[in-house]
Amino acid sequence: MNKLNFLLLSIVLFSCNNNEQGKDKLNKNDSLESIGQIEVKQQQIKILDFKEYWKEFGGAIQTNDTNKIKLLVDTPLNILGREDQDPHLKINTNEIIKFVMLAVNNGGYYDSEKDVSISNKTLLLSDLKSISEYKPSSDNQWINDFVFKKTTNGWKLITLYMDTKGFKAN
Repeated sequence: MNKLNFLLLSIVLFSCNNNEQGKDKLNKNDSLESIGQIEVKQQQIKILDFKEYWKEFGGAIQTNDTNKIKLLVDTPLNILGREDQDPHLKINTNEIIKFVMLAVNNGGYYDSEKDVSISNKTLLLSDLKSISEYKPSSDNQWINDFVFKKTTNGWKLITLYMDTKGFKAN
């Protein structure tokens, strides 16, 4: 019985030792993808056509896709008040969604031609053809409270206009 226990113990120790050596070889020679671990890199969306960007941005707002919204917004995002003396803010990645959604859900304007109030959310979901501020050939689009710019990384929201009186200036 002692020989059998010794033999089993030897086999177990040999197996464990080979397994550890295998892990060392795996860690040294294999990529993260080949062992099932994926290294997440910061994603980017590069949209060069404003019509396509508008659809993506509106779709992200409609589905509340915060990850996509972050990718469609320039960092830092400028937040400007309605009046010159209002605080100006520069918002980094962690706070961008808070301010974009605040502007989308609480902002809007009065369309005097149609005699109707339009929410920013409705505006962002509307067809560009119906928006008088849209300039098809421009690399800058200022549509109501939203300023978009064509950058080297495609179109991005660069500035939001909203009530900033309750926030500290940067």
